[in-house]
Amino acid sequence: MGVEMKPGVATDPWMGWLNESLEEWESAELLRNLRSVEPITSVHAHCEGRKLVLFSTNDYLGLSFHPTVRDAVAEAVRHKGMGPRGSALVCGHTLDHERLETKIAELKGMESALLFPTGYAANLSLLSSLADSDTTFFSDELNHASII
Repeated sequence: MGVEMKPGVATDPWMGWLNESLEEWESAELLRNLRSVEPITSVHAHCEGRKLVLFSTNDYLGLSFHPTVRDAVAEAVRHKGMGPRGSALVCGHTLDHERLETKIAELKGMESALLFPTGYAANLSLLSSLADSDTTFFSDELNHASII
């Protein structure tokens, strides 16, 4: 088995259950493992010598390989550098973010828009701003995994 947990006195029953469960998952080929994947288009990648179609990408519009987008990213990297800066509250809200929020608000005919770094952050912010201690949310498997 690929994963072996070392039991201790207080955790022997739990570790036994965990190891048994892992063995069942492994024999059913349900264990997830990281694979090295080389994207070749927004919908295709090479993995373990095979060309695959990607159905699980977050590149919903397929823009990651669009020449205009790639050129704009290269230009931005040349002028502004690359890498994580930290949160907007810590390192500041960039003018690029502000311009994008303004464009999105104009596009949607709204007073303003707010960018979130992830879907999880958006869901957490939205749901916690709508809820109080008496609120119940009903959700199903079709919602994003961060909500369920």
